[in-house]
Amino acid sequence: MKRIALFVLAALALGIGQALAQDSLGVKCVGRAFVGPNSGVEVVGDFAYLPVSQQGMRIYDVSDAGRPHEIGFYYAPGPGFDAAIHEGKAYLTASDTTQGWTALHVIDISDPYHPTGQVQYRVPAIAGRVVISRDYLYWPASDTFRILNISDPNHPRLAGSYLNYGSNDFAASQFYGYLAGWRQLSVLDISNPGEPEILGTIETRGVANSVALNGAFAYVTDANTGLEIIRIGNPHNPISVGFLDVPAHPFRVASLGYHVFVIDAEDGLYVIDAADSSQPHIVGNYMTPRGLTGICVKEDFAYVTDNDSLYILDCSEAMSVQPAGTPVLPNRVTLSPAFPNPFNSRTTVGFTLPRPGMVNFGLFDPMGRQVRRLESSGWFLAGSHQIAFNADGLPSGGYFIQIQTGENVLQQRVTLVR
Repeated sequence: MKRIALFVLAALALGIGQALAQDSLGVKCVGRAFVGPNSGVEVVGDFAYLPVSQQGMRIYDVSDAGRPHEIGFYYAPGPGFDAAIHEGKAYLTASDTTQGWTALHVIDISDPYHPTGQVQYRVPAIAGRVVISRDYLYWPASDTFRILNISDPNHPRLAGSYLNYGSNDFAASQFYGYLAGWRQLSVLDISNPGEPEILGTIETRGVANSVALNGAFAYVTDANTGLEIIRIGNPHNPISVGFLDVPAHPFRVASLGYHVFVIDAEDGLYVIDAADSSQPHIVGNYMTPRGLTGICVKEDFAYVTDNDSLYILDCSEAMSVQPAGTPVLPNRVTLSPAFPNPFNSRTTVGFTLPRPGMVNFGLFDPMGRQVRRLESSGWFLAGSHQIAFNADGLPSGGYFIQIQTGENVLQQRVTLVR
Protein backbone atom coordinates (compact mmCIF):
# COMPACT_ATOMS: atom_id res chain seq x y z
CA MET A 1 0.00 0.00 0.00
CA LYS A 2 2.84 2.35 0.87
CA ARG A 3 4.49 1.62 -2.50
CA ILE A 4 1.25 2.47 -4.32
CA ALA A 5 0.94 5.75 -2.40
CA LEU A 6 4.54 6.66 -3.21
CA PHE A 7 3.96 5.80 -6.87
CA VAL A 8 0.84 8.01 -6.98
CA LEU A 9 2.70 10.89 -5.32
CA ALA A 10 5.58 10.51 -7.76
CA ALA A 11 3.20 10.47 -10.71
CA LEU A 12 1.43 13.57 -9.41
CA ALA A 13 4.75 15.34 -8.88
CA LEU A 14 5.80 14.46 -12.43
CA GLY A 15 2.50 15.72 -13.82
CA ILE A 16 2.75 18.95 -11.87
CA GLY A 17 6.35 19.42 -13.02
CA GLN A 18 5.35 18.93 -16.65
CA ALA A 19 2.48 21.38 -16.28
CA LEU A 20 4.79 23.97 -14.79
CA ALA A 21 7.30 23.40 -17.58
CA GLN A 22 4.58 24.02 -20.15
CA ASP A 23 3.63 27.22 -18.34
CA SER A 24 7.14 28.64 -18.67
CA LEU A 25 9.56 28.76 -21.59
CA GLY A 26 12.90 30.55 -21.23
CA VAL A 27 11.49 32.78 -18.46
CA LYS A 28 11.66 32.20 -14.71
CA CYS A 29 10.15 34.04 -11.79
CA VAL A 30 12.88 35.19 -9.39
CA GLY A 31 10.78 37.41 -7.13
CA ARG A 32 7.16 38.10 -6.22
CA ALA A 33 5.37 40.46 -3.85
CA PHE A 34 1.70 40.83 -3.00
CA VAL A 35 0.38 44.21 -4.15
CA GLY A 36 -3.37 43.88 -4.48
CA PRO A 37 -5.44 45.26 -7.38
CA ASN A 38 -3.29 47.57 -9.51
CA SER A 39 -3.02 48.98 -13.02
CA GLY A 40 0.68 48.87 -13.92
CA VAL A 41 4.29 49.32 -12.93
CA GLU A 42 7.17 51.70 -13.63
CA VAL A 43 10.72 50.84 -12.55
CA VAL A 44 13.48 53.42 -12.12
CA GLY A 45 16.74 52.47 -10.44
CA ASP A 46 16.11 50.29 -7.38
CA PHE A 47 12.43 51.18 -7.04
CA ALA A 48 9.15 50.09 -8.60
CA TYR A 49 6.14 52.42 -8.60
CA LEU A 50 2.69 50.82 -8.80
CA PRO A 51 -0.61 52.69 -9.17
CA VAL A 52 -3.14 50.73 -7.12
CA SER A 53 -6.90 50.47 -7.05
CA GLN A 54 -6.87 51.03 -3.29
CA GLN A 55 -6.45 54.75 -3.86
CA GLY A 56 -2.93 55.80 -4.69
CA MET A 57 0.54 54.45 -5.45
CA ARG A 58 2.77 51.90 -3.74
CA ILE A 59 6.58 51.99 -3.87
CA TYR A 60 8.63 48.78 -3.75
CA ASP A 61 12.35 48.24 -3.27
CA VAL A 62 13.46 45.86 -6.06
CA SER A 63 17.23 46.17 -5.57
CA ASP A 64 17.21 42.50 -4.58
CA ALA A 65 15.15 40.84 -7.31
CA GLY A 66 14.46 37.88 -5.07
CA ARG A 67 13.00 39.99 -2.25
CA PRO A 68 10.86 42.86 -3.53
CA HIS A 69 9.17 44.62 -0.60
CA GLU A 70 7.02 47.68 -0.03
CA ILE A 71 8.69 50.75 1.46
CA GLY A 72 6.33 53.64 0.74
CA PHE A 73 2.74 54.59 -0.07
CA TYR A 74 1.10 57.72 -1.49
CA TYR A 75 -2.60 58.20 -0.84
CA ALA A 76 -4.95 59.50 -3.53
CA PRO A 77 -8.74 59.80 -3.10
CA GLY A 78 -9.38 57.64 -6.18
CA PRO A 79 -7.92 54.53 -7.84
CA GLY A 80 -4.53 55.04 -9.47
CA PHE A 81 -4.27 54.54 -13.26
CA ASP A 82 -0.66 55.10 -14.36
CA ALA A 83 2.62 56.64 -13.21
CA ALA A 84 5.61 58.16 -14.99
CA ILE A 85 8.88 59.13 -13.30
CA HIS A 86 10.89 62.24 -14.20
CA GLU A 87 13.67 64.06 -12.33
CA GLY A 88 12.73 62.95 -8.82
CA LYS A 89 8.98 63.29 -9.32
CA ALA A 90 6.25 60.73 -9.91
CA TYR A 91 3.35 61.85 -12.08
CA LEU A 92 0.36 59.74 -11.04
CA THR A 93 -2.99 59.74 -12.81
CA ALA A 94 -5.91 58.75 -10.60
CA SER A 95 -9.66 58.95 -10.57
CA ASP A 96 -10.88 62.18 -9.00
CA THR A 97 -13.89 60.84 -7.14
CA THR A 98 -15.01 64.27 -5.94
CA GLN A 99 -15.73 65.51 -9.48
CA GLY A 100 -15.72 62.41 -11.66
CA TRP A 101 -12.66 63.71 -13.54
CA THR A 102 -9.11 62.37 -13.79
CA ALA A 103 -6.48 64.05 -11.62
CA LEU A 104 -2.73 64.36 -12.14
CA HIS A 105 -0.82 64.10 -8.86
CA VAL A 106 2.77 65.37 -8.77
CA ILE A 107 4.66 63.47 -6.07
CA ASP A 108 8.08 64.15 -4.59
CA ILE A 109 9.85 60.76 -4.41
CA SER A 110 13.29 62.00 -3.36
CA ASP A 111 12.56 60.08 -0.16
CA PRO A 112 10.73 56.98 -1.46
CA TYR A 113 9.87 55.96 2.10
CA HIS A 114 7.81 59.12 2.59
CA PRO A 115 6.42 60.35 -0.75
CA THR A 116 4.50 63.63 -0.65
CA GLY A 117 2.45 65.38 -3.31
CA GLN A 118 -0.85 66.84 -4.40
CA VAL A 119 -3.18 67.26 -7.36
CA GLN A 120 -1.76 69.74 -9.87
CA TYR A 121 -4.05 69.26 -12.88
CA ARG A 122 -7.48 67.82 -13.72
CA VAL A 123 -9.19 66.82 -16.94
CA PRO A 124 -12.92 66.09 -17.50
CA ALA A 125 -12.31 62.70 -19.08
CA ILE A 126 -11.00 59.18 -18.56
CA ALA A 127 -7.27 59.78 -18.92
CA GLY A 128 -4.99 57.05 -17.65
CA ARG A 129 -1.69 56.58 -19.48
CA VAL A 130 1.08 59.19 -19.20
CA VAL A 131 4.41 59.45 -21.04
CA ILE A 132 7.17 61.98 -20.36
CA SER A 133 9.77 63.18 -22.87
CA ARG A 134 12.09 66.04 -21.98
CA ASP A 135 9.99 68.60 -20.08
CA TYR A 136 6.64 67.56 -21.49
CA LEU A 137 4.00 65.13 -20.31
CA TYR A 138 1.90 63.44 -23.00
CA TRP A 139 -1.54 62.41 -21.84
CA PRO A 140 -3.91 60.37 -24.05
CA ALA A 141 -7.54 60.59 -22.96
CA SER A 142 -11.04 59.62 -24.02
CA ASP A 143 -11.80 63.13 -25.30
CA THR A 144 -8.49 64.53 -26.59
CA PHE A 145 -4.71 64.13 -26.46
CA ARG A 146 -3.08 66.68 -24.17
CA ILE A 147 0.50 67.88 -23.83
CA LEU A 148 1.53 69.52 -20.54
CA ASN A 149 4.64 71.58 -19.91
CA ILE A 150 6.15 70.27 -16.65
CA SER A 151 9.33 72.36 -16.58
CA ASP A 152 7.87 73.64 -13.31
CA PRO A 153 6.48 70.41 -11.83
CA ASN A 154 4.47 72.30 -9.22
CA HIS A 155 2.63 74.25 -11.91
CA PRO A 156 2.08 72.05 -14.98
CA ARG A 157 0.34 73.91 -17.77
CA LEU A 158 -1.33 72.95 -21.02
CA ALA A 159 1.12 73.41 -23.91
CA GLY A 160 -0.88 71.86 -26.74
CA SER A 161 -3.52 69.33 -27.67
CA TYR A 162 -4.68 67.14 -30.52
CA LEU A 163 -8.31 66.12 -30.95
CA ASN A 164 -8.30 62.33 -31.04
CA TYR A 165 -11.18 60.46 -29.45
CA GLY A 166 -10.36 57.15 -27.83
CA SER A 167 -6.57 57.53 -27.49
CA ASN A 168 -5.13 54.53 -25.66
CA ASP A 169 -1.36 54.89 -25.56
CA PHE A 170 1.53 57.06 -26.71
CA ALA A 171 5.27 56.68 -27.32
CA ALA A 172 7.78 59.45 -28.01
CA SER A 173 11.04 59.48 -29.96
CA GLN A 174 12.80 62.84 -30.25
CA PHE A 175 10.66 65.05 -32.50
CA TYR A 176 8.04 62.42 -33.27
CA GLY A 177 5.18 60.97 -31.27
CA TYR A 178 3.17 57.82 -31.95
CA LEU A 179 -0.45 57.79 -30.81
CA ALA A 180 -2.32 54.49 -30.58
CA GLY A 181 -6.08 54.78 -30.78
CA TRP A 182 -9.19 53.51 -32.46
CA ARG A 183 -7.97 51.18 -35.25
CA GLN A 184 -5.02 53.36 -36.16
CA LEU A 185 -1.52 54.54 -35.31
CA SER A 186 -0.93 58.26 -35.85
CA VAL A 187 2.52 59.84 -36.28
CA LEU A 188 2.77 63.35 -34.84
CA ASP A 189 5.40 66.05 -35.21
CA ILE A 190 6.04 67.12 -31.60
CA SER A 191 9.11 69.27 -32.22
CA ASN A 192 6.89 72.14 -31.13
CA PRO A 193 4.73 70.58 -28.39
CA GLY A 194 2.46 73.62 -28.43
CA GLU A 195 1.35 72.78 -31.95
CA PRO A 196 1.46 69.02 -32.54
CA GLU A 197 1.00 68.23 -36.21
CA ILE A 198 -0.14 64.97 -37.72
CA LEU A 199 2.30 63.66 -40.35
CA GLY A 200 0.93 60.24 -41.20
CA THR A 201 -1.48 57.53 -40.12
CA ILE A 202 -1.91 53.83 -40.71
CA GLU A 203 -4.99 51.73 -40.12
CA THR A 204 -4.27 48.88 -37.73
CA ARG A 205 -5.83 45.43 -37.77
CA GLY A 206 -7.89 46.21 -34.70
CA VAL A 207 -8.09 48.64 -31.80
CA ALA A 208 -4.54 49.80 -31.08
CA ASN A 209 -4.20 49.27 -27.33
CA SER A 210 -0.51 49.91 -26.79
CA VAL A 211 2.63 50.98 -28.67
CA ALA A 212 6.39 50.61 -28.11
CA LEU A 213 9.33 51.73 -30.26
CA ASN A 214 12.66 50.39 -31.46
CA GLY A 215 14.52 52.53 -33.98
CA ALA A 216 12.63 52.42 -37.27
CA PHE A 217 9.85 50.16 -35.94
CA ALA A 218 6.71 50.56 -33.85
CA TYR A 219 5.16 47.56 -32.11
CA VAL A 220 1.38 47.77 -31.68
CA THR A 221 -0.90 45.37 -29.78
CA ASP A 222 -4.58 44.70 -30.29
CA ALA A 223 -6.65 42.55 -27.92
CA ASN A 224 -8.45 40.70 -30.71
CA THR A 225 -5.68 40.17 -33.25
CA GLY A 226 -2.13 40.22 -31.88
CA LEU A 227 1.12 42.11 -32.43
CA GLU A 228 1.57 44.29 -35.51
CA ILE A 229 4.98 45.63 -36.57
CA ILE A 230 4.99 48.96 -38.40
CA ARG A 231 7.98 50.54 -40.14
CA ILE A 232 8.14 54.23 -39.18
CA GLY A 233 11.36 55.26 -40.94
CA ASN A 234 9.34 57.66 -43.08
CA PRO A 235 6.99 59.42 -40.62
CA HIS A 236 4.73 60.49 -43.48
CA ASN A 237 4.18 56.92 -44.64
CA PRO A 238 4.17 54.27 -41.89
CA ILE A 239 3.96 50.75 -43.34
CA SER A 240 2.85 47.47 -41.77
CA VAL A 241 5.64 44.92 -42.29
CA GLY A 242 4.91 42.10 -39.86
CA PHE A 243 2.27 40.45 -37.71
CA LEU A 244 2.07 37.75 -35.02
CA ASP A 245 -1.12 36.15 -33.75
CA VAL A 246 -0.38 36.17 -30.02
CA PRO A 247 -2.50 33.72 -27.94
CA ALA A 248 -5.54 35.01 -26.01
CA HIS A 249 -5.84 38.81 -25.65
CA PRO A 250 -2.64 40.93 -25.98
CA PHE A 251 -2.80 44.05 -23.82
CA ARG A 252 0.36 46.10 -23.18
CA VAL A 253 3.65 45.98 -25.08
CA ALA A 254 7.26 46.90 -24.23
CA SER A 255 10.48 46.48 -26.17
CA LEU A 256 14.19 46.12 -25.56
CA GLY A 257 16.11 46.18 -28.81
CA TYR A 258 14.57 43.63 -31.16
CA HIS A 259 12.88 41.75 -28.32
CA VAL A 260 9.21 42.56 -27.79
CA PHE A 261 7.37 41.80 -24.57
CA VAL A 262 3.60 41.40 -24.73
CA ILE A 263 1.42 40.92 -21.67
CA ASP A 264 -1.91 39.21 -22.00
CA ALA A 265 -5.15 40.34 -20.41
CA GLU A 266 -5.89 36.72 -19.50
CA ASP A 267 -2.83 34.66 -18.72
CA GLY A 268 0.76 35.91 -18.90
CA LEU A 269 3.84 37.26 -20.68
CA TYR A 270 5.17 36.46 -24.15
CA VAL A 271 8.73 37.25 -25.26
CA ILE A 272 8.95 37.76 -29.02
CA ASP A 273 11.98 37.93 -31.30
CA ALA A 274 11.32 40.61 -33.93
CA ALA A 275 14.82 40.81 -35.42
CA ASP A 276 13.21 39.76 -38.69
CA SER A 277 10.27 42.17 -38.67
CA SER A 278 8.42 40.15 -41.31
CA GLN A 279 8.56 36.95 -39.24
CA PRO A 280 8.27 37.71 -35.51
CA HIS A 281 8.06 34.60 -33.33
CA ILE A 282 7.67 33.69 -29.67
CA VAL A 283 10.91 32.65 -27.92
CA GLY A 284 9.67 32.66 -24.32
CA ASN A 285 6.61 32.89 -22.12
CA TYR A 286 5.50 32.84 -18.51
CA MET A 287 1.94 32.03 -17.52
CA THR A 288 0.38 33.73 -14.49
CA PRO A 289 -2.79 32.78 -12.57
CA ARG A 290 -4.47 36.02 -13.68
CA GLY A 291 -4.32 38.39 -16.61
CA LEU A 292 -1.52 40.96 -16.45
CA THR A 293 -2.08 44.70 -16.00
CA GLY A 294 1.33 46.29 -16.50
CA ILE A 295 4.90 45.74 -17.68
CA CYS A 296 8.28 47.45 -17.49
CA VAL A 297 11.47 45.91 -18.95
CA LYS A 298 14.96 46.66 -17.64
CA GLU A 299 17.98 44.72 -18.95
CA ASP A 300 17.25 40.98 -18.46
CA PHE A 301 14.20 41.48 -16.25
CA ALA A 302 10.54 42.03 -16.98
CA TYR A 303 8.55 43.53 -14.12
CA VAL A 304 4.90 42.58 -14.57
CA THR A 305 1.78 42.96 -12.47
CA ASP A 306 -1.57 41.26 -12.24
CA ASN A 307 -4.47 42.14 -9.96
CA ASP A 308 -2.71 40.44 -7.08
CA SER A 309 1.08 40.61 -7.33
CA LEU A 310 4.26 42.10 -8.72
CA TYR A 311 6.38 39.48 -10.52
CA ILE A 312 10.06 39.89 -11.37
CA LEU A 313 10.81 37.65 -14.34
CA ASP A 314 14.29 36.75 -15.59
CA CYS A 315 14.03 36.66 -19.40
CA SER A 316 17.74 36.21 -20.17
CA GLU A 317 17.35 32.65 -21.44
CA ALA A 318 14.56 33.59 -23.85
CA MET A 319 16.49 36.63 -25.06
CA SER A 320 19.62 34.57 -25.70
CA VAL A 321 17.90 32.44 -28.36
CA GLN A 322 19.50 33.07 -31.76
CA PRO A 323 17.14 31.63 -34.37
CA ALA A 324 17.94 31.22 -38.03
CA GLY A 325 17.15 34.37 -39.93
CA THR A 326 18.48 36.75 -37.29
CA PRO A 327 20.04 39.59 -39.26
CA VAL A 328 23.82 39.84 -39.12
CA LEU A 329 24.93 43.27 -38.02
CA PRO A 330 27.70 44.99 -39.98
CA ASN A 331 31.18 44.97 -38.47
CA ARG A 332 31.37 48.76 -38.63
CA VAL A 333 29.20 51.83 -38.07
CA THR A 334 27.10 52.74 -41.11
CA LEU A 335 25.19 55.92 -41.97
CA SER A 336 22.13 55.91 -44.23
CA PRO A 337 21.09 58.77 -46.56
CA ALA A 338 19.14 61.59 -44.92
CA PHE A 339 15.47 61.95 -45.80
CA PRO A 340 14.37 64.37 -47.07
CA ASN A 341 17.45 66.00 -48.61
CA PRO A 342 17.30 68.89 -49.48
CA PHE A 343 15.13 69.68 -46.46
CA ASN A 344 13.26 72.52 -44.83
CA SER A 345 13.92 72.74 -41.06
CA ARG A 346 13.95 69.00 -40.35
CA THR A 347 15.45 65.81 -41.78
CA THR A 348 15.90 62.25 -40.54
CA VAL A 349 19.00 60.06 -40.87
CA GLY A 350 19.46 56.39 -40.06
CA PHE A 351 22.53 54.60 -38.71
CA THR A 352 23.51 51.09 -37.65
CA LEU A 353 25.81 50.06 -34.81
CA PRO A 354 27.64 46.71 -34.67
CA ARG A 355 27.66 46.88 -30.86
CA PRO A 356 26.14 49.04 -28.08
CA GLY A 357 27.86 52.34 -27.41
CA MET A 358 27.75 56.08 -26.83
CA VAL A 359 26.87 58.09 -29.94
CA ASN A 360 27.26 61.86 -30.36
CA PHE A 361 25.49 63.81 -33.09
CA GLY A 362 26.32 67.23 -34.46
CA LEU A 363 25.56 69.59 -37.33
CA PHE A 364 28.55 71.39 -38.89
CA ASP A 365 28.92 74.18 -41.43
CA PRO A 366 31.29 73.92 -44.45
CA MET A 367 34.09 75.54 -42.38
CA GLY A 368 33.95 72.63 -39.91
CA ARG A 369 32.35 74.66 -37.13
CA GLN A 370 29.71 72.89 -35.05
CA VAL A 371 26.49 74.88 -35.27
CA ARG A 372 24.31 72.49 -33.29
CA ARG A 373 24.78 69.56 -30.91
CA LEU A 374 21.74 67.32 -30.68
CA GLU A 375 20.03 66.32 -27.43
CA SER A 376 19.61 62.85 -28.90
CA SER A 377 23.27 62.07 -28.23
CA GLY A 378 23.48 59.15 -25.82
CA TRP A 379 23.74 55.40 -25.38
CA PHE A 380 22.34 53.18 -28.15
CA LEU A 381 21.90 49.43 -28.47
CA ALA A 382 23.42 47.50 -31.36
CA GLY A 383 21.18 47.59 -34.43
CA SER A 384 19.44 50.13 -36.65
CA HIS A 385 18.29 53.51 -35.39
CA GLN A 386 17.07 56.84 -36.69
CA ILE A 387 17.39 60.38 -35.39
CA ALA A 388 15.91 63.68 -36.50
CA PHE A 389 17.90 66.88 -37.09
CA ASN A 390 16.19 70.20 -36.51
CA ALA A 391 17.75 73.20 -38.26
CA ASP A 392 15.34 75.86 -37.00
CA GLY A 393 17.08 79.23 -36.79
CA LEU A 394 19.84 78.32 -39.27
CA PRO A 395 20.21 79.97 -42.68
CA SER A 396 19.88 78.11 -45.98
CA GLY A 397 22.97 76.36 -47.25
CA GLY A 398 25.03 73.21 -47.06
CA TYR A 399 25.77 71.46 -43.80
CA PHE A 400 27.30 68.21 -42.59
CA ILE A 401 25.56 65.78 -40.27
CA GLN A 402 28.15 64.02 -38.13
CA ILE A 403 27.87 60.98 -35.89
CA GLN A 404 30.71 59.87 -33.66
CA THR A 405 31.00 56.67 -31.67
CA GLY A 406 34.36 55.73 -30.18
CA GLU A 407 36.98 56.35 -32.87
CA ASN A 408 34.41 56.23 -35.69
CA VAL A 409 33.40 59.56 -37.23
CA LEU A 410 30.99 59.64 -40.19
CA GLN A 411 29.64 62.68 -42.02
CA GLN A 412 26.94 63.28 -44.60
CA ARG A 413 26.26 66.44 -46.56
CA VAL A 414 22.74 67.85 -46.43
CA THR A 415 21.21 70.97 -47.93
CA LEU A 416 18.89 73.28 -45.99
CA VAL A 417 16.43 75.21 -48.20
CA ARG A 418 14.20 77.91 -46.74
